[in-house]
Amino acid sequence: MFHPMQGSVGIKLVEASNVRINNAEVSNLLNIGDFSNWVCRHKWQAQPSSEEIRAYTADINSGQTAMVRGFKLVRTDRVQFTNVHVHSLVSEEGSVVGFDIVGDTNDRTDHSDDVGVSFKDVSVQTLSAPNEAEAVKSTGTPIDASLGINVGVPDEIQANLRNPRVILNYQNVNAGPFTTYTNQTSLDLLMKVTSIDTEEKVRAFRGEIMGFFSVHYGLRFEANANNKYSLLESIPVLDKNGYDTDSVISGLFAVQNDVMKYHGSSLCLSDARGESSKCTSAGVYPLHDFGFLFIPGASGYILHGAFGKDQGQLITQGSLIATGIYSFEGFNLPGTMLDGSNLEIKYYGECPLDYRPVKTATLGGLYISCAVESDIFGKGISTGGFLHRFNDDFSQQVVSGYPTMIFDDYVHNPKPITARTNYQDYLIPSIQHNHIRISYVADGTFKSLLSAIEALPFIKAQHYTNEAVLEYFKFRTSLQTEEKILAFRKKFLTRLRNDFHIDIINPDAYDEIPLDGVIDLGGGSHITGYVVNEDANQRVLTLQNEPSGPTTVFPSASFLHEGGFRLVVGRAGLNTVDGRSPFGTTIQEGIYVMENGDSTMTSDVEMAFHSLALVDLNSWSTSVIYNHVEHPEYGEGRVVAAQPMPLVDNDGIHLKISGSLVFGNF
Repeated sequence: MFHPMQGSVGIKLVEASNVRINNAEVSNLLNIGDFSNWVCRHKWQAQPSSEEIRAYTADINSGQTAMVRGFKLVRTDRVQFTNVHVHSLVSEEGSVVGFDIVGDTNDRTDHSDDVGVSFKDVSVQTLSAPNEAEAVKSTGTPIDASLGINVGVPDEIQANLRNPRVILNYQNVNAGPFTTYTNQTSLDLLMKVTSIDTEEKVRAFRGEIMGFFSVHYGLRFEANANNKYSLLESIPVLDKNGYDTDSVISGLFAVQNDVMKYHGSSLCLSDARGESSKCTSAGVYPLHDFGFLFIPGASGYILHGAFGKDQGQLITQGSLIATGIYSFEGFNLPGTMLDGSNLEIKYYGECPLDYRPVKTATLGGLYISCAVESDIFGKGISTGGFLHRFNDDFSQQVVSGYPTMIFDDYVHNPKPITARTNYQDYLIPSIQHNHIRISYVADGTFKSLLSAIEALPFIKAQHYTNEAVLEYFKFRTSLQTEEKILAFRKKFLTRLRNDFHIDIINPDAYDEIPLDGVIDLGGGSHITGYVVNEDANQRVLTLQNEPSGPTTVFPSASFLHEGGFRLVVGRAGLNTVDGRSPFGTTIQEGIYVMENGDSTMTSDVEMAFHSLALVDLNSWSTSVIYNHVEHPEYGEGRVVAAQPMPLVDNDGIHLKISGSLVFGNF
C-alpha cells in the first residue's frame, strides 16, 4: 500500500455524481490506532553506508490513521442524503468527522453552479474524540446552505494534554550508588527472571544491542564478534574506519540491588482518552536490571550514527551508554495482564550517561533518558533524575532517583511474561520510600526552530520573560501587589549572595529597577522574571502515597504552572559556589501552582520553590534540576527532574522533561 492509512471509514464515495443515499445508518465505529506512529518520528541510518533515512509516507502530524469518518466523499457532486443517521463514532487518539467532504484541490474550474452535497432529515450524534469532533467538514465542495442536519454536542478533549496509557514510576530512595557485577551469577539470574532464559537467547539479545549501538551511535565491531566472545567478556570496539580503540562493550552486567535498592513504586493504566484509570497500590516492587555497557577508554571515542552523524561527537572516559532489560517483581493489577508475573521491559540509552550535570557543593547528578519497549505496553520513553550526595558524616554516598516510564502505544497482541519470581523479597524491609511522590512531565512542542538547545538548560521558547511574571503572580498566586513581588525578588537576590556565593550582588541595590526589568550583573549575566510557556504542557500525572497506600492519576490537563525569577550566567561566566560557572548556568526561585494539587485532587495549590543546585548543561545538552519546594499540606519537599536535549525537526521543538516532587524522607 503506497498511500497513508485512512483510518476507519463507514462509507466512502470517490469521484461519484448524481448519488442519492436514503435511509442509511453509520454507527459504532471505533478506532484505537496511534495518532502518530513512533516509527515516523525516528531517524535511522542504513548500514554500512550510514545513509540517514526516515519514514515519509505520511504526515506525522495529520493523524489520519487514528481518524473516524462516518462518510467520506472525495471529488463528488450532486450527492443527496435523506433520512441518514450517523452516531457513536469514537477515536481514541485522533479526530472524528460525521461527513468528510473533500474537493479536488488541483481543480481550477468555476464550480459556482454545482449542486454539491445536500442534506435532509440527517442527524449526527455522539461523536467522541481527543483531538476534534465535527459533524460536517468540507474542503472545496459546495454544501446546501439549508443543512438539514440535527447535530449533537461533540465530546472533545485536548489530546496533547491527556494522560498517557501507562505511567510506571520507579525509584531508589537514600540508597547506595549505581554498582554492577559481571560474572556467572548475573547470567544465571537473567535467565531465571526474564524470558531470555537460554544462553542462545542472551547472545541474540546482545546481538540486538550491538545492532542498536551500531545504528544509533556508529560503533563498529569485528566480524562475528557476538559469537567470538563469551557473554561475560568485553567486546573491543573499532572506530569508524575499522581500527582498534581502547573502548569496549562490557560483558553482561547486573545491578547490585543489595546496594542500589532499585524498585518499582506504582503503575497506572489509563484509557486512550486519559479519562478513566486504575493503579496498583503504592508499594515496593523489586527491580532486576541487566544489560551491556559501552565504556569509552582513556582516548575517548567519536560517536557517529543517528546520534553523532557524520561530524561525530566525542564521548570521554567516565561516561557510559547503557542498554539492557528490566524485570520488575510483583506488579499485580486485577483485571489486567499484570497478575504478579515479572514485568519485562527493554531499554535503549538514547544519550550517554554523565555524572556531572549537578555540581553544587557536595551534590552530583545523573539521569535516565531511554527508549523502552514492552511486549505488553509497546514502545515508550523513560526519563528521570538522580541525585548523589553524602550522608551527614560524609562517610558514604547516598543516591535518590525518581525516573518515570511513559507508554502511549497500543499493542494488538500483548505477550505476557511467564516468569514469576520473588528473589528480592528479602530487600523489601530495608528499602526506603517517600511519604508522597508526585510525577510530572513537560512534553509539549514549540513551533519554533530558534531554540538554543545546545547552550541553555531552559530553551528560549520555554520561558516568557519580563512583564509576563507580573501577570503570572497577580493572576495565579497570592503575590497580588508589587510590594510583595519586590520582597520576593529581594529574597531571591539574598539567596544568590548567601547560598550561591555570588558576592557581586547587593540585594538592596536594585529596588529601583522595575519588577519586569532586567538586573544586569555584567558580562552578559542577568536576572529577570520568567514564566513557563504553557505550550510546554508541563503537568502532573500521578500522586503516589506510602507503600500499601493508594496511587491516583490526576485529572487530564492538570497543569503545573511555574513562574518566578531566574539568574542566567552570561558568556563571560560568573563566580559562584562552584567556582567559575559557565554560560547558560541558571538559578531560579519562584512559585508553582499545581492544578488539583491538594490531597483531594479538587483544588489548586501554591508552592514556593528555589534552586538547591546550579542548573547547567552537560556535553549532551542535558541537565538535572534539584529544587526545594513547600506544599501547604505535605510540607517540605524536593523536586528532582531530568531535561534531556529536545528533539528538533521541521515541526518544531519537542520537549521530553520528566520529574518528581517528593515529600518526606527525601
